[in-house]
Amino acid sequence: MDDDLDRALARLAAIPVHARLAELDVDALIRRAGDARDARRGLGIGAVSVCGALIMGVAASTTLAAPAPRRDATLPPFAAGAPLAPSTLLEEGR
Repeated sequence: MDDDLDRALARLAAIPVHARLAELDVDALIRRAGDARDARRGLGIGAVSVCGALIMGVAASTTLAAPAPRRDATLPPFAAGAPLAPSTLLEEGR
């Protein structure tokens, strides 16, 4: 089953390889090594940035945090002296 794709691939295989193509692997590996060095440098800067942000967040949360709300003694809602007892609310209208 010979079709156009098989013939095109056979012609492509018969074409001689360009001389510069052999150096392409070396160039690509050199470029990848440079990228790896840049990535390691960027990782250090990123780690320092994260640590700085954490320190600033902790410092801001301890100095700017709102104080805990005071809890007054709880009053039973239906006690006679309670401000929201039904008897006191009804008497206010008189």
